[in-house]
Amino acid sequence: MGDSFDTLTLIASDELAIITMNRPKVKNAINLRMLDELGIVLHQVKSAPNIKALIITGGDSDYFSSGGDVKEFHQYQSQEEVSNILEKANDILSQLEQFPLPTIAALNGNALGGACELALACDFRIAHPQIKLGFIQIIHHIMTSWGGGTRLIRLLGKNALPLLLSGKLIPADEAQRLGLLDRLLPQEGFLEAVMAYVRSMTVHQRESILAYMKLYRTVQRGEDYETCLQVEREEATRLWIHPNHRMRIEAFLQKKL
Repeated sequence: MGDSFDTLTLIASDELAIITMNRPKVKNAINLRMLDELGIVLHQVKSAPNIKALIITGGDSDYFSSGGDVKEFHQYQSQEEVSNILEKANDILSQLEQFPLPTIAALNGNALGGACELALACDFRIAHPQIKLGFIQIIHHIMTSWGGGTRLIRLLGKNALPLLLSGKLIPADEAQRLGLLDRLLPQEGFLEAVMAYVRSMTVHQRESILAYMKLYRTVQRGEDYETCLQVEREEATRLWIHPNHRMRIEAFLQKKL
C-alpha cells in the first residue's frame, strides 16, 4: 500500500500505515482537500488486512501543521457554508477517533489550532521536546470547531480552560505534564523512534489488537458498564474459537508434555 495525493502521502512500513501531511509551502495547513483525502486514506487503511496501526505526521516542515488553512476558509462567509465545512471536519475527525486500530499523532513540528484538534482525535500524541502546541483559535475571535475543545475538556477537565482561553503556545514538556502529550522522543531520528514505539505495542496478531481496540472505543464512548462487559465477553469468545488461538494453545500444551 502506497499512494500519493495532492495534500497527503500514504505509505506502509512493516504493518504500519503512515500518513504524511504534505503542504510545506503553507506549513501543512489543513484545507478541504486534505480533509477529503484524509477520509479516503482512513477507508483504505481500515480495509488493509495487514496494517496494525496508523501514524499521522507532518512533511518537510518545522510544522506538524499550522492548523486550518485560514486563507481558504476565510472566503466562506454564510452560515450554511460554514456549517457544511465544520460538519465535514467533525465527521472526518470522528472517523479518526473511532478508527478500529491504534492511531498516533507523531508531532514532528509545531501544532497550532486545527492541528491540535486533529492530534486530539488520535489515541496517542508523541512529540519531540523542541515543538510547541497552541489552541490559537481565540486569537482570531473564533473557537475550536472540529471537536477539539470537547476532546480537550474531556481529557484535561478545567485544566483545558487556560489553553483554550489564552490561546498561548506551550512547550512540549508542559504539554506532557498536563497530559496532552503521551510521550517525548528525541528529535533526531524522531519518526523512526515513533515507529519503534508503536511496533512494541503491536507485535501480536491483528485480530487481538482489533478486539482490544473495540473494547477501548466502547469504554471511551461512555457506554454503560454492562455494555462494556458484554463487548469484552463477545470479543474474547470470538478470539477463543479462532483457529490461531487453538493452534497457539495446542503448541503450548505440547511443549508442556
